[in-house]
Amino acid sequence: MVPVEKIIIHPEYRQEHKFDLALIKLNQSLKFGQRIRPICLPKFSFGRSNFRKGRVIGWGYHNIFKRKIYKTLQEVDLDLLDHDQCRQIYSKIKQEIIPSQICTLTKDKDACVVAENESIPFFANPHYCI
Repeated sequence: MVPVEKIIIHPEYRQEHKFDLALIKLNQSLKFGQRIRPICLPKFSFGRSNFRKGRVIGWGYHNIFKRKIYKTLQEVDLDLLDHDQCRQIYSKIKQEIIPSQICTLTKDKDACVVAENESIPFFANPHYCI
């Protein structure tokens, strides 16, 4: 266990599904190995159109109605949609889609049960970006 020195919460976070991101500064450096690895952050100019798939990882719910959480880490690979496609699909249920949201649509798969409020590593060969 490594003690946390500081947690920096996104200044626009308001306990909803927007800006749910934080930085954690540890008291000491980590040694990279099999279980601890760096992950890249894409350059600002590297648009979302470069990404086609994303992997959602988290504990999530195996019964969303009873709020029962998995005891083992779950993951699912999903196809990413652009915002125009997403707005068209969600307009039928009057769901607002904002620019910071990530939209997916993959037959027989979803992330609602796998992970709520989890990060999504994107596949941008040959790298992963978060």
